[in-house]
Amino acid sequence: MLTHRADIIEEIERRRFGITLSLLRVYNFYRVLVGLTLLVFFIQQIIVTRLGNLAPELFLYTTLAYLGINLASIPLLQLLPSTRLNTQLVSVGLVTYDVLLLTLLMYFSGGVSSGLGMLILVSVATGAIIVTGRVTAVLPAIASIAVLYQEFYLSLSAPEMHDDFFQAGILGALFFGASYIIQRLSGRVRDNDLRALTQAAELSDLERVNRQIIHRMQTGIVVVDPANQVRTANQSARRLVGLGPDEELTELPEALKQHLIQWRADTERRALPFQIDADTPEIRVSFFAVRADDPQGDITLFLEDTGEIQQQAQQLKLAALGRLSASIRRSCSGNLRISTSATSA
Repeated sequence: MLTHRADIIEEIERRRFGITLSLLRVYNFYRVLVGLTLLVFFIQQIIVTRLGNLAPELFLYTTLAYLGINLASIPLLQLLPSTRLNTQLVSVGLVTYDVLLLTLLMYFSGGVSSGLGMLILVSVATGAIIVTGRVTAVLPAIASIAVLYQEFYLSLSAPEMHDDFFQAGILGALFFGASYIIQRLSGRVRDNDLRALTQAAELSDLERVNRQIIHRMQTGIVVVDPANQVRTANQSARRLVGLGPDEELTELPEALKQHLIQWRADTERRALPFQIDADTPEIRVSFFAVRADDPQGDITLFLEDTGEIQQQAQQLKLAALGRLSASIRRSCSGNLRISTSATSA
């Protein structure tokens, strides 16, 4: 049960760790799929692409290496103990590795016009989801610098290739924009999670206080469901129906159940005081629907011992008579002093 803010934050971090670990595993499969897709589109001759346009052999070897490392990382991530896994460090490492490798493949394919920039954008967006803190801003910066540098190096190493710094700049802006938007959305989700857990903790505390109050009340309280089965009952209710302090009230006594059935049929009906058993005190019962407009739903029963009510009423009468007697005595004493003073005069 969450009772302190530190516990709530710890629970949020525990959940985030589990979600991040799951996303990392899914992202690993995505990386394998990207490697296979690049390899298949490079080898096939049906669709004309720009993959490996500048350096076909280097593109092929790099793609094979990328695919092999991605395949090896799947069982490695599964075998690593999750309790010792630093998901933040692993996430930054994987995303940075993908950005640099995909940028290298972009260079081998003739720059940003190859279309591989969208794959880098997906990696940066994934990093914004699974990485938290200031490190998140580093990932789009690395991607933007890598794309711009490869475009600059392409203009020097292969002047015959058409370089496009404007498109590279637009791509860098997309990296930062996507990362910022996803960070904001992730932060909002985290804040909502924190707010929900805080409210749950407050409701739990309130429920516990209510149970303590109900447990110590002298009035018997029973809550039943639409089938008249007991949901909860306090100690006073168990005593008034003839049960011991350690016995649980699992079903309403027949006399009490009949009064409840009659009240469900006519909510204006008021039950007269009655005894559940010869050994139990005379009680008065009141019925209240948990939902005011649904007398066929959950019902709260209030059981009061009429003997205790009469005793309290008697005590109130005696207290009132005592106050009246004291008032009369004070009045008589005052009149006597006035009469004595007049006689002396």
